[in-house]
Amino acid sequence: MIIFKKLFGKTEPEIKSTTEILNPVRDEDTSCNVNKELFVNPIPPTQNVKSQQVESMLQIFLGLDYFGNGYKDGYNWHSNELLETRIRAIKADFRMNLGLKFDQVNQDIVKLKSYKIEINSMSEELSAQFEIKLNAKKEILTQIEKEKELSALDEGLVMTCIHKYREGYLQGTNAFMEEKMFASTTGLFI
Repeated sequence: MIIFKKLFGKTEPEIKSTTEILNPVRDEDTSCNVNKELFVNPIPPTQNVKSQQVESMLQIFLGLDYFGNGYKDGYNWHSNELLETRIRAIKADFRMNLGLKFDQVNQDIVKLKSYKIEINSMSEELSAQFEIKLNAKKEILTQIEKEKELSALDEGLVMTCIHKYREGYLQGTNAFMEEKMFASTTGLFI
């Protein structure tokens, strides 16, 4: 009996959501009868890619997971020589990234100077704005040079990366030693 009701019974009316009721889709909304000759460019506009902030190589370098890398290395290798080698590699990578940033800022300064020369006779206001930008870029260059010097003295921004790596390395080595001590005392892995 229930089977017959399911097969031949009345169907319940379809329930529509409030968005379908308030905003019904009309055929005239979906079809567009606009003459394409009105448009100069048939390609639809896209978002400006420059509006997104691009991270520099230096920001990416400083944002790496040094603690995790140190932990893995310490757990797997637990060697003081490897620790010192990796720390020297971190310093070298940092200096290389600083050098790349230095070259980029130098190129920006050259461009700004050439633009300033081009507009110098047009407007003193624009010339003053370019001078402010040039001074800001020169400040960045001095900061980069200072960071290079500090990294050679085991100070500066690079030391945050090194401290994280060393801490992770020591904790990884400690975890390996604890597991080794636990396994040898219980006789589980002999």
